[in-house]
Amino acid sequence: MRKNWLNGNRFCEITEDGEVWKNSTFAGSIEANGKIWVRGNNVGSIEPNGDVYHNGNHVGTLTTNREVWKSGSQVGLIDQDGEVWIGSASAGSIQGPGDWKRAAVVYYFAFY
Repeated sequence: MRKNWLNGNRFCEITEDGEVWKNSTFAGSIEANGKIWVRGNNVGSIEPNGDVYHNGNHVGTLTTNREVWKSGSQVGLIDQDGEVWIGSASAGSIQGPGDWKRAAVVYYFAFY
């Protein structure tokens, strides 16, 4: 299970199967194929090229360098050590096994 920390507090966990739990409440899932589900609805996806879609609209991109882009600007990154940067400040971390892209969706895109 991957634990996600923000500003010193654990705010989310993502299981190996992609279930997203926020504050001990099931919030949805991000499948291995990139489909994003919230309350039983398919609300978006992470495409193989890193593009992120929400309700059919392109909302950002996750690069191979672990950068997160929205509206043509880099809004942060998740480095190799699991440190989460929002803007130019370290704001949290991810701990445990799992796909960093799933964590990026939770941190940077308001699907949940």
